Amino acid sequence: MTAPDTGPSNSLERALKILDMIGHSPSGLTNKEISQLLQIATSSASYILQRLEREGYVRRQPNGRYEIGMRVLSLASGVLRVLGFHHSAAPVLHRLTNETRLSSYVGMLDRWRMVVVEQVESPDFIRPEIDLGTEHPAYSTAMGKMLLAHLPEEQLQVFLARELPKRTPHTIVSKLKLCEELQSIRRAGFAVSEQEEFVGVRALAAPIADASGNVKAAVAVAGPVGLPVWRELKDLVALVQVAGHDISRNMRIRSRPSATSIL
Repeated sequence: MTAPDTGPSNSLERALKILDMIGHSPSGLTNKEISQLLQIATSSASYILQRLEREGYVRRQPNGRYEIGMRVLSLASGVLRVLGFHHSAAPVLHRLTNETRLSSYVGMLDRWRMVVVEQVESPDFIRPEIDLGTEHPAYSTAMGKMLLAHLPEEQLQVFLARELPKRTPHTIVSKLKLCEELQSIRRAGFAVSEQEEFVGVRALAAPIADASGNVKAAVAVAGPVGLPVWRELKDLVALVQVAGHDISRNMRIRSRPSATSIL
């Protein structure tokens, strides 16, 4: 029996939803699975998948499962080039990881979620769930909380109107407690996620600001809670804050017009 067409209302919405679902499925999805998830006919899903495959946005494996195609990677690389974090942040993240033996990240807010836009993994801490382009709830991550703490009040209230599901037993889901922590983060200049996104993992974040002092991104280190480096929290905070300052400076330098462009 064919599934009723009660999902997204047009082909564009369906195509975007399909790309999103496939992108978040490590093993890919079949036509049948996609049609069931979207509650649309398999013929409708097949038509969209064929068009996406033809343009290189998805690719069909021999087992019939669809995965994200290379065209999406090209688009993602374009976004990262526009953001400019690779040249400004990568050397700083390498230094930070060498100094701490923790993995280092840069993240930004997008649709109320924290998105990893640059990273350097430590050989002592590699998690497949944390990678370039991966999204995580803002309220359960150190970088996300740093960014929420610097939102304009009206935007923060819009965010707080949303449900905050528990990610781990340690996730702060009380909006009152979260607001109190965000105020503390603004005063302290750093944010901590204490096993709130991943059990056994601690993260520490500092702000990245533009030329006007507006916090547009965050830098963080993360690793297992049992590592000795966490015992010297004050020193670690200083290292991450310096990294945030250096990335901010590098971004401002790269955004300045050159002498030749002025002439």
